[in-house]
Amino acid sequence: MKGESKRLRRTHNERAWQAWHTAFLSAFPPAKPSKFIKLDRLMMTEKIDRAKRSSWEDDFAAAKAWVASATRGR
Repeated sequence: MKGESKRLRRTHNERAWQAWHTAFLSAFPPAKPSKFIKLDRLMMTEKIDRAKRSSWEDDFAAAKAWVASATRGR
């Protein structure tokens, strides 16, 4: 699994690198080069950024608030 994960990450990074350079060197670059998206934001790293998992209490509170807002207009 780790080998496959590394292969997929490497393939993604190679394609992101190619797409970024093609876009940057194209005939339609952004007006200001500083506004161009940074290559680092497209690359995958070893560390996978995942959203923090919410607890069931948070999920329940969100559902309760949603139901209250949906029934408020009735």
